[in-house]
Amino acid sequence: MSAGSPHQSPSLNEARSVWAERSREGSFTLLWGYASRKELIEEGLTSLTVGIQATRFLASPIVFVLSMIIAMVDPSMAILSWLLLLPINSILESRLVASLENSLGESATPPP
Repeated sequence: MSAGSPHQSPSLNEARSVWAERSREGSFTLLWGYASRKELIEEGLTSLTVGIQATRFLASPIVFVLSMIIAMVDPSMAILSWLLLLPINSILESRLVASLENSLGESATPPP
């Protein structure tokens, strides 16, 4: 069976598409970090906001690599491990929103 064969199992094709998406998120993390170091991001963003966003970009690739390790033992559990992204992303999203609201609130108040 060749790599591009239409007879591959759906789980293999699904894993490939998930891997491609997670690789893009890792690339976004690198790009975000570069833009932050070169001061190419919007002026009102705090370092906490930048850090939370970078962590959000890294969460999916880390969980996916963890799932590949779990797949060596139990492929079904590996797929279920992707559900970890729900609470992780929820927590990071709420922290990002709070950080953005903080930075917007600080920039809206004039200095004394």
